[in-house]
Parts: sequence; C-alpha cells; structure tokens
Amino acid sequence: MREAGRDPGKFAAANYVTLALDDDAARAERRIDEFLENYYGQPAAAMRKRQACFGGPAARAAEWLAGYAKAGVTDLIVRFTGDHERQLEAVSGLRAALGR
Repeated sequence: MREAGRDPGKFAAANYVTLALDDDAARAERRIDEFLENYYGQPAAAMRKRQACFGGPAARAAEWLAGYAKAGVTDLIVRFTGDHERQLEAVSGLRAALGR
C-alpha cells in the first residue's frame, strides 16, 4: 500500500456477518442454518466454514461482535435472518457495547 502512495490508516477493515438474534440460541442457530441452505443451496455446515454467523441472545452477540472490533474491524456489514426490523433495533442498541 505504501509503495502505491496509499495511507493504510485510511482503509476501513470491514467484515460481513450473519445474525439471528433470539433468546433461544438453538432456535436462532436453526434459523441461520435454514437461511444459509435456502439462500446458497449448500449445506449450512459448509457455508458456516466460510462465513461468520452468530445465533443467540443480543448480549452474547455484543460480545461476539466486540471480538471483531478488538481485532481491528472498523465496519461491520450485518445481514439478518428474519424479523429485520426487530433485529436492527436490537443491534442498534449494541453500539455502546462495541465502543461506537
């Protein structure tokens, strides 16, 4: 980057994640599996090896997402599996936990 005259500090470190927020973690995980299999036509286990996915309560999601922030991710692209409005509202409430 520097050789091309670019400042590495000006690049965003982004990560694409899939979330299913639900107090019942098993139900959330099933929702992710169903979504991945329907969307990609591949077994969910195979897709999970290539994609970051979290299913469970919002508080645990905050911890999981904070791990990415601590690793240097500056921008998270979040995809929800179902009930987008409710999940967007819940994730918006997590911003403080992520130091944003």
